Amino acid sequence: MLPTQIVFDWVDEELVRQLAPKMGITVTPEEVDAQLRKDLEPPVSTPEPTVGPADPLATPTPVPSPTPVPAPFEERYRNLLNYSGLSDAEYREQVRTRLLREKLQEKLKADVPTSAEQVHLRGVLLSQESEAKDVLEQLRNGGSWEQIASEKSLDSASRDKAGDLGWVARGIKDADFDAAAFGLTGAGIEGPFSTRAGYWVLQRLEGPQVRPLDTEALDAIKNNAFSRWLDDQKKNGQNVVEYRITSDRQLWAQDRIDREKAAQQRRLAQQSQSR
Repeated sequence: MLPTQIVFDWVDEELVRQLAPKMGITVTPEEVDAQLRKDLEPPVSTPEPTVGPADPLATPTPVPSPTPVPAPFEERYRNLLNYSGLSDAEYREQVRTRLLREKLQEKLKADVPTSAEQVHLRGVLLSQESEAKDVLEQLRNGGSWEQIASEKSLDSASRDKAGDLGWVARGIKDADFDAAAFGLTGAGIEGPFSTRAGYWVLQRLEGPQVRPLDTEALDAIKNNAFSRWLDDQKKNGQNVVEYRITSDRQLWAQDRIDREKAAQQRRLAQQSQSR
């Protein structure tokens, strides 16, 4: 999974590089340099005191141990570049992208309103669609929400509350859940709805209506704001990211990784036998 995840990360980084400046977010060379120096700051060590006189009746005098002088920043940075195999420009671009991402995350969090449209729901979360269909039928035929939720729901926050999810705003769960929750038009029991967490059977109890967000909901929406922004940008047909890593190239890279891993295991085995 690692090569695939790396490709996904590259796409995310490219979207940040392309779109953050259009939102007024920039990173100066001075900020990059300051971050580099912060990243490579030597660890702060507290000198160990040593006892001076050997006389047990005398008061020990703390004497700081000699503190090793850290290597200059330029030397530490040069060693980092040698280790990473990147040029100065390439590594600085990585740092610039990281700072752009951090600034974008903070902006998206700051833009989250303190009130939002919400619906009061109850639901049962299942892992299999077939099981969700069975639960849907049971509830429509008068089954007990309290019993079914407590026995079958995978949602730990609501299963002991007869499936009551409380007032839910967009952005707390994934986009598929939001589409289902805010697509309910009456008080009927609907589903199954496929989401990242599993299959939901849902019923709208109240709403939708604009309500203040409680602290927990506001924090959840802020924490999810960046990932949801990325999802929206990937669905936007105007954003174009060229994939230079084709499936053939990825398979070739994976094969090289597998071969090197096998060779390394053989070397370790030979070393172990020689001992």
